[in-house]
Parts: sequence; C-alpha cells; structure tokens
Amino acid sequence: MKFFQKTWVAVAIALVMIAAAIFIGRTREDTIPNSPASVGLDTSLSTSQSASFLWDEAGVLSDSEERQINLYNANWLERYDSLVAVAVVPTVSGSLEDYAYDRAMSWELAAADAVLVIETDTGSAYFLPGDNYPLTDSQINSYMNTYLYDGV
Repeated sequence: MKFFQKTWVAVAIALVMIAAAIFIGRTREDTIPNSPASVGLDTSLSTSQSASFLWDEAGVLSDSEERQINLYNANWLERYDSLVAVAVVPTVSGSLEDYAYDRAMSWELAAADAVLVIETDTGSAYFLPGDNYPLTDSQINSYMNTYLYDGV
C-alpha cells in the first residue's frame, strides 16, 4: 500500500483518469445534438452560390480565407437558409451603414441574411443584419468585439 502513497503514482493515476475522461467525452460528442462534432462544417457542399456574396475590392483576403468564408456561408445556407455577405473595400464614400445597406440591396439579401462591410483604409467595420437574422444585437456586438475589431 505504500506504493499508492508516492506522489508520482498519484500524479500518474490522475493523468490517466483525465485522459480517459477526455477520450470518453470525445467519443460521446458525436451523439450529442448540436455538439461541435455533430454540426461541423460540411466540406462537401458546393460554394458556388455563396461565392457571389463575397466582394474583396481591397484584395486583402487570401484564396484560403475566401474559400473558408464561402464554406461557412454554404453551410449556413444549407442549415439555416441564411448567410453573411462580406464586402472588403479600401474606402467608402459616405457612411459604412449606407454602403452596407446599398450592398445588401444590390445582392438582394433576404431578411435572414446579413452583410459585413470592412473598410481597410480606416480599419472600420459595420455589420448589418436583416430583420429575421438569427442572432441578437448583443450576440452580434459580442462577436464583433471579440473576433473582428482587433483583426481589422
């Protein structure tokens, strides 16, 4: 019994238990509805329809980034019949809000869609959701603050 009183044995057992818990959690994740594993990106979807909702006039997005945006939009279209159109421009004349609205109208976006405009010269961004967009204003603000503004 003195064997189990040694510190290294306790640490080793703890690490094995943690690894086992992670393994069990990962294997069960596929059966949990709406878990990341069960709703991951479907890379087999065609992005041809969503590609027309990406406008990189500033030329700052790489091919990989454009493919990723289009893949997310293809998945959102498939699952929720919604997308986020993206316009990356060097500068706009007038307000970003007006530009976003004009871009949404020219793209003929639906009420469940949104448009994200990024102005690279000023580092500004504006997100214009449709009336039936699935996220709340506070969720949108949180995502913009957490994931977008620092990168712009």
